[in-house]
Amino acid sequence: MLRKTCVLAAAFAVAIFAHQSMAADVSPELAKLVEAANKEGTLRLVWSGSTLGGSAGAKRAEEEMRKKFGTTFAVKFAPGAGSMGEVGATILAEQKASRPSHTDIYLGPTTFVARFADAGMFQSADWGALLPGRATPEIVEANGGAVRVVSFVAGITYNTKLLPNPPTTVEGWLAPNLKGKLATTTAAAGLDVLAANDFWGEEKTLAFAAKLSDHLAGVMRCGETNRISSGEYWALIFDCGGSDAMLAKATGAPVDQAMATDFVQIRFFYMGVPKNSASPNAAKVFISYMLSPEGQKLAWDTWGGDLHSFSESNIRKPLEALKEKGATPRVLDIKWTNEHPETGAAREKILKVLRAAER
Repeated sequence: MLRKTCVLAAAFAVAIFAHQSMAADVSPELAKLVEAANKEGTLRLVWSGSTLGGSAGAKRAEEEMRKKFGTTFAVKFAPGAGSMGEVGATILAEQKASRPSHTDIYLGPTTFVARFADAGMFQSADWGALLPGRATPEIVEANGGAVRVVSFVAGITYNTKLLPNPPTTVEGWLAPNLKGKLATTTAAAGLDVLAANDFWGEEKTLAFAAKLSDHLAGVMRCGETNRISSGEYWALIFDCGGSDAMLAKATGAPVDQAMATDFVQIRFFYMGVPKNSASPNAAKVFISYMLSPEGQKLAWDTWGGDLHSFSESNIRKPLEALKEKGATPRVLDIKWTNEHPETGAAREKILKVLRAAER
C-alpha cells in the first residue's frame, strides 16, 4: 500500500510540474482552447506529402504540442490528392453541400487564400489573445481568418558551380553567356507579379518575357531542383520561393537561391480554419503551434521556410542583407493581391509569349 501511495504521489507531482511548465508558455485563452481541442480527439490535415514534412512532420508536431501545450488529440495526416487550389475548391464545395471539411486546416499561398477568404471560407479567431506578443496584427489577415506561417520570395534558383557569381538584377539574367542555359516554370511563376502596375507593368514585362524566351533551354516544375543541380539548366527564373533550393543546399547539392535586388517581393503561405472544420479548436491549437519557435523550426527543417517577421527567422537574414545593398523588399499580402487583378490577365499573355518561343 505504501509503495502504491508513493507511486501515485510521484505521478501527481509530475502532472503538477507538467502543468506549471505548460502554463509558462500558454496564455489563459490558449489553455481553454487546448481543453476544448482535447475533447475533439482528432485533427485531420491534408496537404502535399512534401509540405511540412508530410506524415513525419505531422507526427513531430503532435509530439511537440503534447510537450508544449499539454494536448492529447491525435494528428492524422493524409497527402492531398490535388494542388492547394484544388484542396480549397473542395472545401468550398463541402461547405456548399453542408458537409464537414475533409481537412481541419487549409494551407495555401497568398493568391489562393485571398480568393477563398473572399468566398467566406474561414473562421475568425483572436490570435493575439491566444499568442500575446507572437501573433501580431501584421501576420493576421482576412479579419482573423488567415494567419501567415511561412514567408517566401520568388527568386532565381541556380547552380553554384556553373554560376559562382550570379546576376544581381532581373535583367542581368539576359546576359549573353546565359543564352540557352535557363529554365522558367510551367506557370511563369513570378513574372505575373513583375507585371503588376506598381512593379514593371504589363508592357515592360512582356518585352522582358520575349527576350527571356531566347535564353530558355526549357520549362520545369517547382520542386525539380535536381535539374538545376545536375546542370541540365543553369538556373530557374523565377522559382516558387527558396524552400526547394534551401533543402537541396542542405544535402550538399550545388544549388542556392539568388534574389534580384530590384525585385524583392515577400509573399506568404497562410493557414486558416474552414468554417466547416470538424475540429476547429484543435486546428487553432495547431496554427498556434506553427507560430511558436518549435513550429517555425519544423517549417524550416522540413520545408526550407519560416516567417520573416520573427527575430529567429532564417529567411530574415538574406532579406536584411539585401536591404544593406539598397534593395527594398515589398510585402505582397492579401490586400495587395486583391488590389492587383491585372496580374491574372498578364499571366496569360506572358504564357503565350513563352509558349510561342517553344514552338
